[in-house]
Amino acid sequence: MKHPLLAAVLLTFGLLLNGCGGQAPSPETAASDSADAHDDHDHDHDHDHDHDHDHGHDHEQPETFDAAVAELAELRDKIESALAEDDLKKADGPVHAVGHVLEGLGSLAEKAGLSEEQQATVKDAQKKLFSAFGGLDETIHGKESGKTWDQVSSDINEAIASLQALAAPGESEGAEQ
Repeated sequence: MKHPLLAAVLLTFGLLLNGCGGQAPSPETAASDSADAHDDHDHDHDHDHDHDHDHGHDHEQPETFDAAVAELAELRDKIESALAEDDLKKADGPVHAVGHVLEGLGSLAEKAGLSEEQQATVKDAQKKLFSAFGGLDETIHGKESGKTWDQVSSDINEAIASLQALAAPGESEGAEQ
């Protein structure tokens, strides 16, 4: 694969999603093992997603980088609101939806014609967001290694702000905090 960091991030997200019904490694562990895991990627995808919560799998993927950034900001706000209400179930779907948006962010940045430096900024933000939202996902699914909103919010807000700075003016501004 051309982009080993992207492969590591996608692998991490896949492991997090697979963790809904089982044990998932932390994003840090999965990312550090990504070089080996990429070649030995043989876990099965027959896990059960018949939970009583919505993972947001039925939403449409953003078609532009700007729309993806706006959606990330919107999802962040939904997650923050749900967690402020101490409603983990309500936060679960948007947390998983973030992962789906992040999966396509790099290719959308390329399609948008962002420079190599700007794409590096996107990859850095993508990595921070996968890690931060992965920590929230672990909390939502009852893992002690999970993170609280207070522990990850500054990383999330900083990463989204860096993406918003790259988005076309007006496209993602309405979703800022």
